[in-house]
Amino acid sequence: MQALVIQPVKQYQEVLSQKLEELSITPVFVNSGKQALDKLQTQHFALVITDFDIGDMNGIELTKAIRKKPAANQHIPVLLFAPDSKQDTFLDGLQSGITEVFSHQKLTSLFDCLEYYSETLNAREKLSGHVLVIDDDKAIVNFLTTILDSMGLTSVTTSNAKEGIRLLEVVPFDLIITDFMLEGNVTGHGLIQTTRKIFSDKIRMPILAISGLDDPARRTMLLNAGANDYIAKPILPEEFMARVSNLITIKKLFDENELQRSQLEKMARTDQLTGLYNRHSMMWLASKHIGEAVRHSYPLSLAILDIDHFKSVNDNHGHSAGDEVLKEIATLLKENFRNEDYVARFGGEEFVIILTHCGIDAAITKIEQVRKRIENLRPADMYITASFGVSELAKDRYTFNMLFNSADAALYQAKGNGRNQVCAVN
Repeated sequence: MQALVIQPVKQYQEVLSQKLEELSITPVFVNSGKQALDKLQTQHFALVITDFDIGDMNGIELTKAIRKKPAANQHIPVLLFAPDSKQDTFLDGLQSGITEVFSHQKLTSLFDCLEYYSETLNAREKLSGHVLVIDDDKAIVNFLTTILDSMGLTSVTTSNAKEGIRLLEVVPFDLIITDFMLEGNVTGHGLIQTTRKIFSDKIRMPILAISGLDDPARRTMLLNAGANDYIAKPILPEEFMARVSNLITIKKLFDENELQRSQLEKMARTDQLTGLYNRHSMMWLASKHIGEAVRHSYPLSLAILDIDHFKSVNDNHGHSAGDEVLKEIATLLKENFRNEDYVARFGGEEFVIILTHCGIDAAITKIEQVRKRIENLRPADMYITASFGVSELAKDRYTFNMLFNSADAALYQAKGNGRNQVCAVN
């Protein structure tokens, strides 16, 4: 990324050079307006920084000349570095096409602006995404997809709304671009309405509407239907790139926030070591499913697993070995119970299992299979066994605490009988 800097004063050259290099922007210095215009004809720059007094012309005159050049330079940001911040200099600069005006006395404001442009331009260079383009004008489609490709974006195109809806059902997109006029009897307006109505899971997917008529009523109609932005034909490449970049960047930020929220929720309900449900989640899930079992009169069992002599594992082999034992047993439990069952690390070396639609006899059979597999597991290359207590939902056991206490009593019996066995309360 390069910045063209028109700055005759060596002191300011050094200051700007240091700051730009900190921001990973390569400065190209020239001393006059003519040299700057010559450079702009042969090189691409992301940014122009010019002093007011540059010898053969001033910064405002240079900007006017830049804006008259080919389209590629008409939208390049130009920052004016002026010896004063008089209002007339500021207004004249903005009217000439300058993006921002900064005083020599306020270098920090210029630096803040440079940091903003650096972040924005870097984000655009790293942009990625998949775009659905819906337009029945082949020339416009080629024009848009060429720009999208130059931005590092992939695209799929179609000419009608019906095919666009079908694609949305099977392909994840980061942006929809649709013209108002489409092939068939459904307009872009109808497409936007349908998308927002039937794809509730794609509520954050942005839509950019295009129209050949820059009519305020149509623009309002499209935005009310659910479009996030609007652009009128003829489409200026730089404007189109800016709108696409903004829409996809915002969507990606929402996606990241949603992922972080989901991860936080997962952390709140799971045990970090084993990935199983934690104590709090198990108590909530158990109460919910026990309530449903009581209401609909179907069987439910609860089992408690306690690893035998686990303290000696930590004492003799270290806590890392103990953690490995817990993780390997947790993996075995995940693999040996149904999706409709729930397994939690309840604390320390104790695990709780809720077996829905499962009576005591079936639960004992299943738990006995698991006990044998733990005995043969050899987690962390050690011989490990576990004791189990099992209890079934009954008229005198219809809450989580009641089921847990009765299973805990059975577990106490299993340990008292020599461990490595399953005991149940009928």
